[in-house]
Amino acid sequence: MDKILELSLKEYNEITSQKILGEGQCGIVYEYQDDKIIKLWHQKVMELEVLISQFNLDFTDFYYKIKAILDCNIISTNFIFPETLVYYKDQFSGYIRKKINGQDFTKEQFLHFDLERFYQELEIIEQEIIRLSLEHQIVIHDVKFANMMISQNKKHLYITDTDLYYIMPDEDKERIKQRNLKVFNNLFYKALNNTKVITQESRVREILVKALTENLSFAQFIYAILENKDDNIHTFEDIKTYSLK
Repeated sequence: MDKILELSLKEYNEITSQKILGEGQCGIVYEYQDDKIIKLWHQKVMELEVLISQFNLDFTDFYYKIKAILDCNIISTNFIFPETLVYYKDQFSGYIRKKINGQDFTKEQFLHFDLERFYQELEIIEQEIIRLSLEHQIVIHDVKFANMMISQNKKHLYITDTDLYYIMPDEDKERIKQRNLKVFNNLFYKALNNTKVITQESRVREILVKALTENLSFAQFIYAILENKDDNIHTFEDIKTYSLK
């Protein structure tokens, strides 16, 4: 697929008349072909002065950040990056990326994710974060459940909204790596803290305190739980009912 697509009025109207797959702060997502989605900016976002005042984001800078990532030709299984820049009426209007068949990752998905599978998947993603940090000096941003999806078989996690990521070629690679890992792991620690899984007296809290003290990744925290769990514990939700060893 070409890296630039110029939409005609007819094509733009056909796309925007379809069912909306998702909507965020900057744009709306529609299906595009069988295996792609297209994200088009809200009309108000396409007006520079509104964009700057409401989103504190320079539109030109926004364009170059996405283009820089696209130009890197990054191939990633878990992080889904823009593949094509979209123009409408000679204006940068969005992008096309790979379509993921699955469901939005939510608090409920988080609580019911099989812990052994969760551990394996987080280990894979953390290795991918390290690779992206060291090879491309990419800074991940806006990492949250709303920007993640879980596959239909409930085994794989994908990070889909990567349009606010940026490349810092002059920044220390190790610093980028540590920063990215911290952002990613803190997402899950905070999510767990906002559930009722952990009580003040629970064995899970002891493991959590140890993990935070030793600066363990969330994958390592899950591994510690797996080492101490009974056979009837498979998810975080199960921990509400059953105790660890």
